[in-house]
Amino acid sequence: MTRLQIAIVLTLLAGSPATAVKAADVAPAAGDANVGDVRCVVVAPSLAKSPDPRMRSLATTSGLYFIGRLDGRAPELNLPVVIAEQVKSMSADDLRREAQRCGAVLLAQGARLEAIGAVLQKSARDSGVAPSPPASLNPK
Repeated sequence: MTRLQIAIVLTLLAGSPATAVKAADVAPAAGDANVGDVRCVVVAPSLAKSPDPRMRSLATTSGLYFIGRLDGRAPELNLPVVIAEQVKSMSADDLRREAQRCGAVLLAQGARLEAIGAVLQKSARDSGVAPSPPASLNPK
C-alpha cells in the first residue's frame, strides 16, 4: 500500500488530511493492542462502500493486515465474537477516530515496507543477481 493510497483513505474517512493523526497519538481503546486492531478490522469495510475501485481494494488489504496482526499476536482470539462486541460498542465518532488511527498505522507500515523494498532492490543491484519468484507457493 502506497503513501498516496493511505492519504486518500485518510481523506475519505476523516474529511481532511490536515486532521490526520499519528498512530502513537491515539491509544487503542481500553489500552489493549488487540482491541485497537479489532477496531481497525471494523473500520476496514467502510472503504468497501466507496465508488472508487482502489478504495474497495484497500478495504480488503486493510482488513487482512489487521487480522494478520491479531492472528500473529493472539491466535486463540475468537475474532467473530470480539469483532461483534466492538461493532456494538463503537459510535460514529469512534469510527472516525479509529479510521484516522488505523490509517496512520497503515501509513507507517507502508513506509516501512517501502524502505525494506529499497534495501532489497539495492542489494540485488549491488550483487548483480535479480531475485526470482519461487516456482510455486506450495512447497513439496
